[in-house]
Amino acid sequence: MSEETKRCPKCERTLPRSEFSRGAAMKDGLQCYCKECCKEANAAWLRKKRGEDPVWHADNLKRMRKFFLTPVGKASRSKSNAKYNRKNKEKGRAQQAVKRAIRAGEMVRVSELTCEECGGPAREYHHHLGYAEEHQLDVTPLCNTCHKAAHAELSTA
Repeated sequence: MSEETKRCPKCERTLPRSEFSRGAAMKDGLQCYCKECCKEANAAWLRKKRGEDPVWHADNLKRMRKFFLTPVGKASRSKSNAKYNRKNKEKGRAQQAVKRAIRAGEMVRVSELTCEECGGPAREYHHHLGYAEEHQLDVTPLCNTCHKAAHAELSTA
């Protein structure tokens, strides 16, 4: 092996140094795996991250639940919730208006209604006209599946 080549321990090929990405932490300044092997490893990691591997997905869910019980996890969740609430003020106000109407007896709980789309048990109120103040109480009871479909339809329209 010369100075112009390097061996990848993963695929066990000896390749030109140009086939290795830079790696500042490495002694020779190059990643230990070749670009092709790194690409395959990154694709496998991404598949796991997206939940295509059910075992990894279940384990990751357990790790995340455990993390969010720690002080750092609670602070992280609090920070992201605050960011979401800042971006979705109108939505939050509309949801609060529905909750106030239910408490005041002006509306019934969604669990007592049926889905207007499929007739199954309703789980959520859908703000079908938007979250603007004048439409805060213009809602339809939907099951989770129909509610997701309604939002998917809105995002593609």
